[in-house]
Amino acid sequence: MDADGTVGKLYGAKTTPHMFIVDPQGVLIYEGGIDNIASTDRDDIAKATNYVKEVMAAAWDGKPLPVKTNPIVRLLCEVQMN
Repeated sequence: MDADGTVGKLYGAKTTPHMFIVDPQGVLIYEGGIDNIASTDRDDIAKATNYVKEVMAAAWDGKPLPVKTNPIVRLLCEVQMN
């Protein structure tokens, strides 16, 4: 958790969900939404391409990343940080 927004501010988080994946060397390897469907409908989850899951799997296996950024992040609300 980033209760005080320290990490969110460092990476420029603006809206939720805005995902950041950082590798063990501290390199930002993914920034964007969780998936490719900007929806809060649970039925859309099965149809969506989960970019976070794909990037994590590729990074874990030492494979090329399938995607590095995804512009679909403005789904829910603005991030409120102190």
